[in-house]
Amino acid sequence: MSRPPGATLSRPIGAASSYPQGAILSRRSCVTAGFAALSCLPVSGPTIAAPANAAPANAAPANAAPANAALANAAPARLPVPASGRLAFRLVRNGDVIGSHTLEFATAGDTLSVSVGIDILVKFGPVPVYRYSHRATETWRGGLFTGIESTTNRDGTPHRMRAETTASGLVVEGSGTPRYQAPANIFATTYWNKAMLQRKIINSEDGRLFDVTAMPLAEEIVPAASGTLRARRYKLAGDLPLDLWYDAAGQWAHLVFTKDGSTVIYEKL
Repeated sequence: MSRPPGATLSRPIGAASSYPQGAILSRRSCVTAGFAALSCLPVSGPTIAAPANAAPANAAPANAAPANAALANAAPARLPVPASGRLAFRLVRNGDVIGSHTLEFATAGDTLSVSVGIDILVKFGPVPVYRYSHRATETWRGGLFTGIESTTNRDGTPHRMRAETTASGLVVEGSGTPRYQAPANIFATTYWNKAMLQRKIINSEDGRLFDVTAMPLAEEIVPAASGTLRARRYKLAGDLPLDLWYDAAGQWAHLVFTKDGSTVIYEKL
């Protein structure tokens, strides 16, 4: 889903609020994507001649494993999957609950499947004025994102997309874009994994490639269905203007977006 739905909702409730200023994170040359960025810095110093019979300075012992073996065999980074196997939010607009957003996590061996369901119904009195439905299945293997497939009905307009790993990389096609090969180490807009906050993101509604910047802000107390939560705020700009919050464990905790003067708030269940 490009922007959690509600892109054209009736009865505006006010403009978006202002946010603290901060440095925008972006991808640069010689800098890794994401928040744990490492710069490439030159190293210089005096040159010391080696004895004539010495092995090259960078030579590995004869019985050493290949230099990349440790990386190849390393365990994948731990994904922020909730212990309950489920994340759920209610969507609130102008004090009224207008829908739900759920994610169900299932594992089989080293494979993780994430089933996403979003349903929205906005009414003017008893009359429905906007409907939205989105279904997606995202797949991870060995801690790596390997694909996603979705279908969406945006108030009568259908959308679809599919991304799958091939021998040449991750290939994406959808109703909003010609077929293309995605950049390496990219994610889709399913929001549950904070690692998606990088320069390029795949729109999980129609397959378009989004260009996004993310600004980390302070921790805040945010509303939840059963009270409040403490979570850090990230302000996204570019093709995906919204605000996301993640708790200390890295789990998705909150979301707010505004479109055409109408604000929608995610409250965690």
